[in-house]
Amino acid sequence: MPIVRGRALLTKVSAEDLTKFASRMEKDHNSSPDTPLSERRKTPADLCLEEIIRSRSSRSHGGGKEELRLTGRRGKAFLARLRRRLGAFLRSASKPVVTHYYLPLLAITLLAILLISLTPPRESHAPTPATGSYSITPGERPYRYIGSFRRDFDDLNPVQLEAAQSLGITPAKSRDDLLRIDRLVPLKETPGLKLDDLTHSVPLMVPEAVRLAQEIGAAFRYQLEADGQPLYRLIVTSVTRTEEDMSELRQRNGNASPNSTHCYGTTLDISWQRFDKVDPEDPRTIEPEELKHLLARVLKAFHEDGRCYIKHERKQACFHITVR
Repeated sequence: MPIVRGRALLTKVSAEDLTKFASRMEKDHNSSPDTPLSERRKTPADLCLEEIIRSRSSRSHGGGKEELRLTGRRGKAFLARLRRRLGAFLRSASKPVVTHYYLPLLAITLLAILLISLTPPRESHAPTPATGSYSITPGERPYRYIGSFRRDFDDLNPVQLEAAQSLGITPAKSRDDLLRIDRLVPLKETPGLKLDDLTHSVPLMVPEAVRLAQEIGAAFRYQLEADGQPLYRLIVTSVTRTEEDMSELRQRNGNASPNSTHCYGTTLDISWQRFDKVDPEDPRTIEPEELKHLLARVLKAFHEDGRCYIKHERKQACFHITVR
């Protein structure tokens, strides 16, 4: 049993303990001078207390058995509680809601986790787009013009006509007259420009307009090269017209303007519906709708720099451009 210090301990001292204490005191009194100072300085009360501790420690075997029995009772109680809880769990697991719902759901979840952990990771491949809404190069964003074609490119004919009359030539009646005008220079095909079958116009323009057209084509091609895309050229569908050309055109198209800016050598039309692929053997393609957005982004930069006036024409499917 545990040792209790204080007066309660002294009341339980037996005669045998007192006899042992007296004999020990006599030995301490007759001890030699060589006894350590720490032993000689102990008071009789300290020596009595140490003797009692030694005697009680020798009798502590019965207390260990009692503590062992106490631990055994606690262990039995714990096992009883464990058996009761396990039985309650098994009874609840036998209910239909558990056997028909929770257990199958748990099994399916564990099976799915196992399959996912065993499945090796796959390399992600960008899907090949079926339309022009996406760029064909994996990882590249599609060309999208942020804005409105109708609002951003809405320079009407009166505005463009004023610029054409101030920078251009006097309209020629026939093509022979047009060829005799020294100020006009030929508009030739470039790596960024292709001339369409010009049935009602002549590829002659003032130098400022030729330079503008070449720079637009170069900027368009440069953007495709920088993005690693297949190369395309812009198609010029109309350039400078004579009065005879305008007369024939009005017979075919009643909406043709009688006073067109094309007569002054300052205007050209670039198609936003058709583009010329540079390498037909290249399996990669970009849809015309996406190329139209890229062309609009290029033209917007020239328009904001004050280089030209632009009108987005829906019926003719072109950008009507006049140099400024």
